[in-house]
Amino acid sequence: MDADSGEPPTEIPLEPVANEPRPPIGSLWRGGIPARRVKVTRTRDVVDIATGASLRQEISGDPGEKIRQWTSARPMGELWVDADGAVGGFVEGQERLLGYTGEDPESETARGFLVKRFYDIRDGKLIDIDSGSALRDTVRPICAERAREIEDAVAGVMEPGGTIRVTNYGDVLYLDETGTSRIAAVTPETWFPGHLG
Repeated sequence: MDADSGEPPTEIPLEPVANEPRPPIGSLWRGGIPARRVKVTRTRDVVDIATGASLRQEISGDPGEKIRQWTSARPMGELWVDADGAVGGFVEGQERLLGYTGEDPESETARGFLVKRFYDIRDGKLIDIDSGSALRDTVRPICAERAREIEDAVAGVMEPGGTIRVTNYGDVLYLDETGTSRIAAVTPETWFPGHLG
């Protein structure tokens, strides 16, 4: 209130809101959509629409794997990139955080979107429930040892009533009444063929 007249002020100054941290990968995009638009080409490159320049030099790690992670949720249309390297796109009609051109945050338990598959442990083997195939029987022989390590890690935490899922980023998750934990991180080569997109 204005002390002199007893009237409320005509303008209320707003304090700037501090930038909130990004939500987990796969969550709804927070804030406005940035102007920088990019698209994935048929050759699996990502190019800036305004300049035509490839983003491969901006991507840390394996560009092919990053692009697979961003596109396996099947975003529609163009993607966008914010100043901090956050990549977004429309997934099932909603703006979503798809990942980062730089390193992904270490603190995230589950990055990305759940793959529409379910898994179980039977006789010490990790099984795809739909096909009945064991992980170690479906990967290339060169990846068989890593498949056994993943199966052992899952078998070590699996309890009756628990659920095993994987995200499009390759995070193998164990879900039960106590919450969600990441058991392992896999790649398309070390997981069931075709499941990670």
